Amino acid sequence: MQLILNENSEITTYVEIGNAENGVDYDGPIPADFYADFEPQKYKLTAGVIVINTDYVRPEVSAPTPTLTKQDAINAQFLKMNLDLQLKLKELESNG
Repeated sequence: MQLILNENSEITTYVEIGNAENGVDYDGPIPADFYADFEPQKYKLTAGVIVINTDYVRPEVSAPTPTLTKQDAINAQFLKMNLDLQLKLKELESNG
């Protein structure tokens, strides 16, 4: 296994097969939850052993905000026009 570490010896990623640029070879014990719970910087290499990073704070991920395109605005305008025309048609039909 090769570990990719940042300047604080936190594991940012790892590879099990092949080599990674700037990868550090590791053949020591692996924590039981390492594969299932891995997140960048959650584990670090201390004294040649993978340990949980006690300074780790899960980054907050905010939901992406959708951005409306010009086409979205045009579609909304056409939808409004269609609804307005449907209301007018119903009004005309009821006045008969």
